[in-house]
Amino acid sequence: MKRSSFLLICVFFTVLSGLFQESHAIYCWNCASDNDAFCRDPFEEPAHILGQNGDMKFDDCSVFETTSKKAVCMKTKEFENGRTVLRRQCGYAKVGVSPAQLKKDCLSEYNRLSCDICDTSGCNGAAAYGPVTAVIVTSLASVKFLSLL
Repeated sequence: MKRSSFLLICVFFTVLSGLFQESHAIYCWNCASDNDAFCRDPFEEPAHILGQNGDMKFDDCSVFETTSKKAVCMKTKEFENGRTVLRRQCGYAKVGVSPAQLKKDCLSEYNRLSCDICDTSGCNGAAAYGPVTAVIVTSLASVKFLSLL
């Protein structure tokens, strides 16, 4: 079987399986304004989800969830090395902790100036994404990974 046919079949089944399964994954933008201009405010989603080095900018944050912690998306402003840095990233919150306490805990870390926490895919960027988009993103990442083999 040709490599391109194999990749196409993998993408097809990835998309198909995602459409028939309920998805609880949360995808968050992952970047820092000190080394990635696209990360600054106002945030404009990139035309592609891969960074200049081939790294993913839209990560599945739910992979490290447990029964005691859930994945969330975060957008923080931090004072670092004499300048303000905006970060968009995955975070993890203890289950049952109030949103007010989460924000308080977030602000107390790493000299943060502001902290926004949300729990839907893409919410730390300009727009939220649903499960179908998450499946498409996963498919594209799979194709990228398989093309490196």
